[in-house]
Amino acid sequence: MLEQFSFSKSLNTHPVTYEFAKKVLIVDSDSYKSALLEKIIQKQNQVCLGTVNNIDDLERILQQFEPDMIFINLETKGKLDGYQITKILKLDHDIPYSVYFDQLNPNLHKWAKELNPVHLFCYSINEKELDNNVRKALA
Repeated sequence: MLEQFSFSKSLNTHPVTYEFAKKVLIVDSDSYKSALLEKIIQKQNQVCLGTVNNIDDLERILQQFEPDMIFINLETKGKLDGYQITKILKLDHDIPYSVYFDQLNPNLHKWAKELNPVHLFCYSINEKELDNNVRKALA
């Protein structure tokens, strides 16, 4: 059975129909990074629910939709950073997540490992490398 997904105007509105597609949500305050990640996810025939950049929007979307995977930038900025958002997600929801960061910061790598994500990676603007990391996370 094919599923049709249409999303509110606060998310990217790209109605997509894919059989067996995973629904993916991104948490990131950097619009460039999230746009490239969305593009990679869609090229892999997955459904990108869109991008949120704070815990309130994340909770609202999680009540509306049931993503199969969440990609979280640990460097998301706001009232709560990406690390704090991930800790809350881990405690309150049973949804697989992958974390990423764009700096070779030893603290971020250490914190990322402590969160025990499905996959963690250093963000790259190299599309092939990013594509490989998304595939690993969604496998």
